[in-house]
Amino acid sequence: MKYVHLLLRAVPPQQPFNNFDFACRTWTRLQHNFPNALAAMLMPNHVHLLISLPETSPPLLAESLAQAQSKLRGVFQTPEFSWEKMPAPQMIPDRAHLRRLWRYIALNPMRKGLARDPLVWPWSTYRDLFVASYPQWISNESLAAAMGEHHHGVSVRLHDFASKDETVHVHGTKAPHPSPKRKKPFDPMEQLLYALAASMRMRPERVLSKTSTRRALIRFAKRQGWGHFSHHTMIARFCGVHPRTIRRAFDRVHSGEDALMKAAARCLGDARLTEFLHWE
Repeated sequence: MKYVHLLLRAVPPQQPFNNFDFACRTWTRLQHNFPNALAAMLMPNHVHLLISLPETSPPLLAESLAQAQSKLRGVFQTPEFSWEKMPAPQMIPDRAHLRRLWRYIALNPMRKGLARDPLVWPWSTYRDLFVASYPQWISNESLAAAMGEHHHGVSVRLHDFASKDETVHVHGTKAPHPSPKRKKPFDPMEQLLYALAASMRMRPERVLSKTSTRRALIRFAKRQGWGHFSHHTMIARFCGVHPRTIRRAFDRVHSGEDALMKAAARCLGDARLTEFLHWE
């Protein structure tokens, strides 16, 4: 495979990705258009994308590269903001350069003083290292294969590699661990809400306003020890629904929801992953 770094900047002084809703829409479109990316990052005024292209003849490679650039430009065809001409893509010569570039992308927010740890910044595939995002974009298996590493334990090794940078902490920072399932309530409903919202990169109030995400919150509460009937009224009051809604949500089984529950549990277990929701 060939690996390529794509970069696109907004025309100054625009900072489009300070707009949470625009960043959220852009993130969804990028994930849809580049499902096999190795890294993605939205900074306030620019986007980084690290992608793979099939190793083939130079003419076909050039064609694939042109298609990738066209897809990236297509994501940003919007009347809301204007964009600079895309610079020439950077071809990655080897795995050593790939590792350094991956770290450079992950540490962009720290170098700009926007976050204290790569796990804090929401618009980064760095969170996917620890399955703290839903839907997950980057798999550890694909990242490990690209870097020539065994996938077992790759998340901890790469976090150690990135977080020991001087912009984070000279000794590195701890890898996040998920909050365990509970038999009794341990975390308040507000914390469960913020954890679920962070895992989906969604505003907490948006979680409560949508039927599907509100039901997911109710089932996450059950996972975290709020399942006893004596808690139904309290959950219903928090979610703004009737207690019968709580019982129905508890009884329903939704296929594929395990991944969301795991991502939310990871965010619940480490305050860095929900920190962005408390920013002004």
